[in-house]
Amino acid sequence: MTNEAERLSIFDRPERPSDVVLEMLQRGQDASREHSNERPDPRLKVYEAGSYTAAAIAEANRMIARGELVAALFKRAIPADVCDYATAKLDAHADKERYSGAPSVGRIGKALYEVQFSRADYVEYFARAQADLEVSRGMFPPGRYPLDELRLALDDQWSGRVGRLRLEEGLCGLGLLRFVDKGGEILPHNDVAAADAEYSLIAQSIDTQIAFNLLIQSAEHGGATRVYPRRLSRNEYDANRRPAPEDYALRDECLPPYPVIIRPEAGDIYFFDANFPHRVDACSGPRARYTLSAFLGVLRNSDLALFS
Repeated sequence: MTNEAERLSIFDRPERPSDVVLEMLQRGQDASREHSNERPDPRLKVYEAGSYTAAAIAEANRMIARGELVAALFKRAIPADVCDYATAKLDAHADKERYSGAPSVGRIGKALYEVQFSRADYVEYFARAQADLEVSRGMFPPGRYPLDELRLALDDQWSGRVGRLRLEEGLCGLGLLRFVDKGGEILPHNDVAAADAEYSLIAQSIDTQIAFNLLIQSAEHGGATRVYPRRLSRNEYDANRRPAPEDYALRDECLPPYPVIIRPEAGDIYFFDANFPHRVDACSGPRARYTLSAFLGVLRNSDLALFS
């Protein structure tokens, strides 16, 4: 059995992007610069990465981890027949739940974000982690689960080890399925494992947290993802929370004026720095917006820890 010192050595803090890069990102420049003659900085564009190959996936995520990109988009990464299969399964799935603290967002599976609310949430998250992964995997055709493919691709190309995140209590969940419909939206927030699981020394050691999202089905209207390139300290975040029951989210006034906007279509996969505040625009129409989501925790020794 791995002892505590050995486990923690796998999750050392990585170096953060340089102060110059962070200062540039925090200006919140518009990636398109349609209103200005100023040349846009390439780090504030949505990087369209071309073919969804192992080498391209690894390089895009290395660039995000180094602070050279905010977001990378892979068009038509997953075939239409796989998305159609998953959509039919999701439409028929009866056990859809709502987030604790974010009732406008539906989910299948439990997120690490929720362990902060109560001891019961904490215990339940780890107890159901493996079962939730099997449910998520079962929404896709046999042998075609996108997160299995992602892990294999990164394992071939990443310089360190790749695997599921294991905290002190056990393996974390992976493969959260989310849905937004009936005017629902995901309000601006960031995702930081160290804040969600503040009891965990291992979670504290994750520095760069990259979001993975596969758009399985788009809403008829809305549903763009907006990423605001600014890092907030925990004190800043707490000082800018919205009133309950939306207190997971940030007030718009604290956000940079020009977000990086990702407009995916069904089958697209996109990655972005989840430490930056981000949101999903309100969705409307008869179709729910379905996504498969996860995080990649980047570690100093170049290991990657996947979780949801």
